[in-house]
Amino acid sequence: PPTVKTRRTCVRVPCANRSLTLSSPHTHHVTDPHRKKNLVRAYKAQMNKKPCRYFTYQEGDEEASFQSCPFGTSCFYAHLKHDGTPLTPPRLRTRMGEEGRVEVVQEVKLSDFLTQGRG
Repeated sequence: PPTVKTRRTCVRVPCANRSLTLSSPHTHHVTDPHRKKNLVRAYKAQMNKKPCRYFTYQEGDEEASFQSCPFGTSCFYAHLKHDGTPLTPPRLRTRMGEEGRVEVVQEVKLSDFLTQGRG
């Protein structure tokens, strides 16, 4: 179950089956679940107005653009094209793993094998 410690909320991430810590800055502790949900939603909406400092848009390769940000499709900041329009995140393909866990399946490209030995 989610735990709360000093204004930090621990949330379960179903596709990774790991915990993710989300810190929402506030002056007081919010206990009402409905109010907390609205505050987190407003906080994420405010963050989504600011451009991500790690994101680099690569013309024609939107998947590689999302890989430039270490948070990928989980980033709360705006991933914008050069003209300022938001980039729609790629749809994640998932499958059920051996132990019943949901795994994200990534598209395999020839370039992955060609650049694998370099570095």
